[in-house]
Amino acid sequence: RSPIHLEENEPQSAQRVSEAYHHLSRVSLRDVGNTLSADIQPGGILTINDRLFSLFDAHCHTPSEHTVRGTPADLELHLVHQDSAGAIAVLAVLFDRSPGIHPVDVLITPPPSAAPLNEPISVARLLPEGSRRFVYTGTRTTPPLTKGVRWVIYEDVQSVGTDALKIFADRYGPNNHPIQPLGGRSVTLI
Repeated sequence: RSPIHLEENEPQSAQRVSEAYHHLSRVSLRDVGNTLSADIQPGGILTINDRLFSLFDAHCHTPSEHTVRGTPADLELHLVHQDSAGAIAVLAVLFDRSPGIHPVDVLITPPPSAAPLNEPISVARLLPEGSRRFVYTGTRTTPPLTKGVRWVIYEDVQSVGTDALKIFADRYGPNNHPIQPLGGRSVTLI
């Protein structure tokens, strides 16, 4: 089950992970009750050991669901991907509050309608450049709690705007799920 406390318990493996996101994408936000769901078009591709997963959803949790070495972040972004066989992979990014406006703010600020945002977003700008990533197999943290999900979580934490986070947390938080036992699974840091 997911989420978990992230601490590497296996030596660095030969796993290969890469991302390819379009330079600019249009975003439509939808209030789904416990968070905002983002449809990002065109999306992008997450590649894990030569398997291609296409981005189909993005949403956030506050506070973070995963913790890195026991420390939670203020926000966790899930970029949810699916391969041609229906398998799920989630690329997760952690964020801590910081003054100012940051790229992730547009994904947590409820728009007045479900219309696409006026400005395009660069998914690549949401990712910590050069960061190592934790990799493990777990479940989705939202229904239908699909098993066999490949998780890739960035070790480095990005910034989210203090004002945007407050608006999101006041409306949707806390919307994280409790930490689950590791249960003998391996966590690698690549």
